[in-house]
Amino acid sequence: MAAPKIFVSSTCYDLHEVRHNVHKFIKDFGYEPVMSEYGDIFYPPDEHVQDACVKAIDSCNMFVLIIGDKYGSIYHRDKREKENDFTPNSVTLKEFHNALALNIPKAIFINRFVYHDYKNYRRFLDAEYQRYFSVNLVDDADQENKKAKLKYDFDSTYMFPVDSYRYVFFFLDQINELRLGNSYHEFENSEDIQRSLKQQWAGYLEQSLKSFRDKPVVKQDLERRSFEKLEQVEKLITSLAETLKSQNESLNKSLLSDFVNLAEISKLEDVQKVFDECVQNILYQDESNDPFEINLQPRVSFEEIITEDSIKQWVEHLVTLANTHKWSQVISINPLFSEFEYKYWKTRMDVPIKFVMQLASIYEKSEDKQGVIKTLEDKFGKLVDYKGIRNKQAQSDISSDDIPF
Repeated sequence: MAAPKIFVSSTCYDLHEVRHNVHKFIKDFGYEPVMSEYGDIFYPPDEHVQDACVKAIDSCNMFVLIIGDKYGSIYHRDKREKENDFTPNSVTLKEFHNALALNIPKAIFINRFVYHDYKNYRRFLDAEYQRYFSVNLVDDADQENKKAKLKYDFDSTYMFPVDSYRYVFFFLDQINELRLGNSYHEFENSEDIQRSLKQQWAGYLEQSLKSFRDKPVVKQDLERRSFEKLEQVEKLITSLAETLKSQNESLNKSLLSDFVNLAEISKLEDVQKVFDECVQNILYQDESNDPFEINLQPRVSFEEIITEDSIKQWVEHLVTLANTHKWSQVISINPLFSEFEYKYWKTRMDVPIKFVMQLASIYEKSEDKQGVIKTLEDKFGKLVDYKGIRNKQAQSDISSDDIPF
């Protein structure tokens, strides 16, 4: 029986021990590792060895990327055609791009200490973006180039802890900008990587087995829903034909409304899904390192009773926040919840700005703004520290004469 082929991509010299242990782990697991230093890759005589490594990914079933504190050798055919391409491609980055193009499953591992320095770097860079774009108007067509130039100037003066971080952080930026398959795991040693790979492979197996069980049910459900919608469309078309047949100059408004409602059904379902995702990510942070598990922890604890008026002020203020922070990746808890009395967890204080922007957009375009406010009131209310509020009120009721010191 054929075994899954696992391509392991990383710089070699600085991660030699990690690569050796991961290679042995994959073989012991019964899978087939594909790594250049173990003779796992065929090098055609008419190709560059770097191209052979990149092409080897085509026949693999999974791509494992390990990032340490080195960027790696520059790709021999590096070519920067865009004006804002200031950083050369490394062989490891080229392998990553090929894995993205093939859309094969990825497992990304980033050295814990490198990623800590990267988060500090991004915090300062995002502040620079926000400072510039809050006082300068830039045409949409020029914004990306201007942002790249700001980053280039910022990198020229930033004190990188290690010189290679200038390029490693460029690599990490590309991972963070992915819309799909952008989960990663921090590691300190090869044992962390092995433990995570076991969990991921178990998740893939569980997902594969579950798909066999659920497939017939999903198919039947989709067929049923499609049939019901087709029946609705048939009835509406028949009704419309009869209306036109009667030569009525003004079409029945309720009939047209039915057509609009039918067309909007799927859109409403999508909006509700995005709304729930935005609120969840604004109020909570998923602290699970397993992509198949969720461990939501609250970002804040409110020290006041949440009312519809306070929610209305907050959600209307989101529009302003979304505009002033649109060039940042995250927004801090402090400006986000400035209308409330609250406590927060420092490790969960950075909220992805995209969820704030999406929620602001949903509220602006909603025809039922009161319904949005009421729903938010319920979700915020779950994070109110009622016990703390009662204790605070009890203390304020004690007069100075009652205090025994």
